[in-house]
Amino acid sequence: MNIFASSSARDAQSPDESAPDVGHEPPRARIRDRWGKRNDAAMRRAYLRGRRDERALQRGANRGGVSVANLIVLFAACLCVLFVALAIHEGSFARGGQVLDRRIAAASASARQTTELAVAEAGQAIQNVGGRLKQSAAGLG
Repeated sequence: MNIFASSSARDAQSPDESAPDVGHEPPRARIRDRWGKRNDAAMRRAYLRGRRDERALQRGANRGGVSVANLIVLFAACLCVLFVALAIHEGSFARGGQVLDRRIAAASASARQTTELAVAEAGQAIQNVGGRLKQSAAGLG
């Protein structure tokens, strides 16, 4: 059916002429169908590729990858549980805090002594190496 034909031209067509031929399509219809199918296939491939990519992203997120932020939150939660357990054991948060402060002070004093000893030994080792270099340079010259 031609919608652009005048009404007199439509009236002049016989009913057999307006019916589409089963085996004979106009060339423009074949081009339209071919492009339409190609676009449909391309759209379908793009859709499936997008689904596949999204599934891959979801699997990557659910594989149990541990980020730094997760570790920080876990560490903070462990400290909170430790502090609450200490407060329950000591009877109050104030006494639990005092115990925690004493333990931190003792650990820092021990760490300070160890650090000072390591620095002194490193300084002595550097002086020894410097003295040996001076002796070897004097022996060469």
